[in-house]
Amino acid sequence: MKFEIRPFVGIGNAEFGMTPLEIEAVLGPSISETITNRGEREEIREYIAVRYDNRGVVEFAFPSGADLTIDDVDLFGASGPVVVLMGYDPSPKECFGFLIFLKIGVTITGYHDGEESQRAITTFQRGRWDSMTEQFNEFEMNQKE
Repeated sequence: MKFEIRPFVGIGNAEFGMTPLEIEAVLGPSISETITNRGEREEIREYIAVRYDNRGVVEFAFPSGADLTIDDVDLFGASGPVVVLMGYDPSPKECFGFLIFLKIGVTITGYHDGEESQRAITTFQRGRWDSMTEQFNEFEMNQKE
């Protein structure tokens, strides 16, 4: 299944704020469900994890290999998703091993620090990282692998 990021809206027809039943109607049933260390419900589907707080979807997460695009650019197929995403947000922040593109609601990990086994991309609801801004560091391109 192809997933197109719509910044701060969702992916394809799945949108932030939707309930688990609404997501199931769009993406089909989950393979498994857990509670995250943040106390959020997480549903796992092939090539996507959907995370919910008490108001609905707050984040969509994708492992390496998912068919994930933004403006029809394949993010996992791109040789440098850092460069692609910096075209949308030239000043990403770094926090807890993630690059956070606050202007478009996207995080990536495993690309800028050489941790290939950890490669993943998430898209998140506006405000999701606001409580952690004191932990943010500036990202410098020369840190990129």
